[in-house]
Amino acid sequence: MKFLLSITCIFMLLGYHTKAQNTTPVFDPNIWYNLSPMYQPTKSLDVLNDGKNFNRVWLDKTQLASGQYWKIKPVNGQAGYFQLISLFQPAKSLDIINDGKNNNQAWLDKTQNISGQFWKITPIEGFVGSFRLSPMFQPTKSLDVLNDGKNFSLVWLDNTQNVSGQYWVITPKETKAPAPTPAPVPTPTPKPSPTSKPTANPVFDPNIWYNLSPMYQPTKSLDVLNDGKNFNRVWLDKTQLASGQYWKIKPVNGQAGYFQLISLFQPAKSLDIINDGKNNNQAWLDKTQNISGQFWKITPIEGFVGSFRLSPMFQPTKSLDVLNDGKNFSQVWLDKTQNISGQYWIITPKETKAPAPTPTPSPSPSPVPAPDSKPMS
Repeated sequence: MKFLLSITCIFMLLGYHTKAQNTTPVFDPNIWYNLSPMYQPTKSLDVLNDGKNFNRVWLDKTQLASGQYWKIKPVNGQAGYFQLISLFQPAKSLDIINDGKNNNQAWLDKTQNISGQFWKITPIEGFVGSFRLSPMFQPTKSLDVLNDGKNFSLVWLDNTQNVSGQYWVITPKETKAPAPTPAPVPTPTPKPSPTSKPTANPVFDPNIWYNLSPMYQPTKSLDVLNDGKNFNRVWLDKTQLASGQYWKIKPVNGQAGYFQLISLFQPAKSLDIINDGKNNNQAWLDKTQNISGQFWKITPIEGFVGSFRLSPMFQPTKSLDVLNDGKNFSQVWLDKTQNISGQYWIITPKETKAPAPTPTPSPSPSPVPAPDSKPMS
């Protein structure tokens, strides 16, 4: 009992206190806090700083980085709700994308009075200093860490449950906060040297399947993430006999040089660009339809036989690329058109017999922690 009382007193002195499971916690709005999931206690909630994706939140190893400093300010008139403001971008707060498609994705957006930025922070019974974060926008879900065997740094919303990925340890940072980390200059993907002239107009057989691999990472292919949750997400994965890497390339009627790329894994969907005014550089799958985000101009690259550039009619000055920031080598996105190997796609026919669509795996839940103490009543 003396030990529990001592621990509780320490937390009160450091900037907050907890009483019971449903008691409103108190945070000092003038100091900075760190948030680490019990599932990965050596990492913290951070803002990706790669010179391009300043709105993306993720987990990174705990360090003195401004993206890991958060102010927790109560929302006026909404007891128990708080906004989490980033030191790295002090005019923005932790939010949930609200576009009807990506409503489980956390990100940064400018601070405003919207339910996606109003977070109910609830002490977790039995775990002093740990809290659950649920947005008013989707109150039955909580901030979690994706546990699919691949994306342990991805932060998102999932149904509220007792798993360690939803148990966030909130601790005050030192008084003096670091200056915002300058954005690094991403290393450009290598600029290839031409070898020969291409054919003028590409012709693809609409009845066979193709594989697309970037010259930047030739042992990987354009794939559809199959983790039981993110079926619309496209990325790079090692080249293999997986239905997510089989694409039909069909010409668009009345649009010379434009094609739709249809996935064998989800044959009613095509490669598309999110069009929500915020995430317009993100490629994904959406149901096949006559929209400019699915109309891809496929241009042979001079000097590289079998290599092509893919640019959507929706944003004709950009091309499909591979993010090269030293961390996210599997992320596919749009970037301004330039002569770099991440935009040079090698398109080759697959074998005649395609595999059956890969069965959906059952993702492993985050470990369920065992209570070690009761909070003070």
